[in-house]
Amino acid sequence: LELALPVTEAVRSGEIVLLESRAAILARFPHLSQTVQALRHHAFAALPLQADGQLLGSFSLWFDAPHVFTDGERTWLAICAQQCGQALARAIQYRAEQATGDQRLRAEQARRLLAAIAWMPSDPLAYRAPLEALARRLVPA
Repeated sequence: LELALPVTEAVRSGEIVLLESRAAILARFPHLSQTVQALRHHAFAALPLQADGQLLGSFSLWFDAPHVFTDGERTWLAICAQQCGQALARAIQYRAEQATGDQRLRAEQARRLLAAIAWMPSDPLAYRAPLEALARRLVPA
């Protein structure tokens, strides 16, 4: 986030950055001159992705021709950034819940394993059947 780029500016400020022409891009980010010319960029939109006041990432669009953003497009981009931020937050939450569920599953498997081991009979010859059953549970066929 230290670099001076349209996307990092959007992330730092939490505001959409719209640059409608190559001249506008280079006026704010002159060090991007070679990149902009090599990639033939003429306009740019950088959208911060947020949910519940937390910055989660960014989304950017490059245009191969100058582009004047209408009020309708500005509104649409703001809504798009909001929806993408909410979707990203839900994906992050889902992944965290999935990891928690996996941890619970592993804990339950460990509990069952310990219960199976604790159940083993005192007769040394009777260990074979429970150990084979335990091996089948631990090593799928």
